Amino acid sequence: MWRARASLFSSSSSSLFSFQGSPFRISPQSCAMSTSSSSSSGAPDKPKDPVLSATVIICKEFEDHSYKVLFVKRHAKARFMANFHVFPGGLLEKSDFDARWKTHLSTPAIDQLITDDKERALRIAAVREVFEESNVLLADPIDEGGQVTQSSELEKWRTTVQKDSTQFYEMCQQQRVRPSIDQCIPWTHWITPKEEPYRYDTFFFLMLVNADKALESRHDNMEVTLHEWLSPTEVIEKYGRKEIKLAPPTLIILSELATLFPSTVELRRPHKRDMGPVMPSLKVLDGQVAICFPGDEDNELFSLGKGIKRRLLLDKGGSRFELSEAIADPIWVSRPSLTKPSASL
Repeated sequence: MWRARASLFSSSSSSLFSFQGSPFRISPQSCAMSTSSSSSSGAPDKPKDPVLSATVIICKEFEDHSYKVLFVKRHAKARFMANFHVFPGGLLEKSDFDARWKTHLSTPAIDQLITDDKERALRIAAVREVFEESNVLLADPIDEGGQVTQSSELEKWRTTVQKDSTQFYEMCQQQRVRPSIDQCIPWTHWITPKEEPYRYDTFFFLMLVNADKALESRHDNMEVTLHEWLSPTEVIEKYGRKEIKLAPPTLIILSELATLFPSTVELRRPHKRDMGPVMPSLKVLDGQVAICFPGDEDNELFSLGKGIKRRLLLDKGGSRFELSEAIADPIWVSRPSLTKPSASL
């Protein structure tokens, strides 16, 4: 397995990015209540524990080494991030920890790569959720009898798995295929701010696939209502024209890809990534809600010091990124020194 290390640029002036449609349903009043509210006993309310989830940044590679990323649009009635363009993914299920997976997935390479049950479950969940949300099955034949079906039969299996996640294992057994968990590259790790009512501990994986591989993506009009393959630059441009909504982690990942990984040549180079969690802090600063990312002077977990700004400011007129001139060129990207402590999966 190879990993990648992102770096930061320096800039002579601060950078501002507009941001439409924040998924954080908060106001200065609600934020203040979240950070100072207490239970009937007088003790501060305990933040909700984040739920483990996994997602995949699927990069379809073309002959000229360009690539496009698979996006799905969440349903307008979704509880979290309604109408947002997201990478396909979702929550871990008990079935992702099924002990039978270890035998089913066993190869010398996979056994050496993945020794931790949690990491194996995260990768299985990532592949399963991609299948449920987009109909794309990221899998390889186990033997000559294995078939990664891209047909109406696969669509039937998808409906079955959506209703019962345990059926994903049964499908892989019957089809003689192995989820491509060894091709899932750990990319980044985000945790929803503690003030949020719905919190997720999300591991983002990246996977490169050849453009000629049969990937018939389809949306189900239940969880997602649209799917499309777009380059990172195309997504950022659509976002800039206010045609789509993006969550902060998605925009940051795309900005990093567009700037540091413009082609698959860069993506395929050996690098090392830090998987320490990125958890923003929500603050009310001068009557304005600020989402303070690691490194920001007001981030509760890790600050680079006074005067450092790595934040998203929200107000009635919209939102914008405010980035310190010492640590950003026109985008914000992560680097190991901004996640503490350093960690792997």
